[in-house]
Amino acid sequence: MKSLIILITLSTGLLLGCQDKSAEPTEKHIKMQQSKSAKMNPEISEEVSHAGHDHGEMENSVKAAYYTCPMESHKHINSQEAGNCPECGMALVPVVEVSPAEADFYGCPMPSHSHIRADEAGSCPECGMQLKPMKLSD
Repeated sequence: MKSLIILITLSTGLLLGCQDKSAEPTEKHIKMQQSKSAKMNPEISEEVSHAGHDHGEMENSVKAAYYTCPMESHKHINSQEAGNCPECGMALVPVVEVSPAEADFYGCPMPSHSHIRADEAGSCPECGMQLKPMKLSD
């Protein structure tokens, strides 16, 4: 009788210990499933793409046009990615397009012409593109 009770106890413990704890969906798993559903059903893609973020935060975030050295004498340094200035080692800062009222300068939108900066709107002397109001982001 004792051996039967021990056998039942061990079997129950073994069964409980082998349960799949990953059966509970995690937040990452849920987002992945929503993403798959959105790809298969475009009608819900709008709903899924807006899940989990604040629109105010998204509207305030801006994409860097390029990164440059904050030193005026190194304004010719530009990169598509954050990093350090190869001349002085300072961290490169993002240059973003802003409204004219917020602009620090007007610059050519082409990263290779990042050295072109003016106090007012005009054309890039190297490529003829319209200069955009820009700001060195902090």
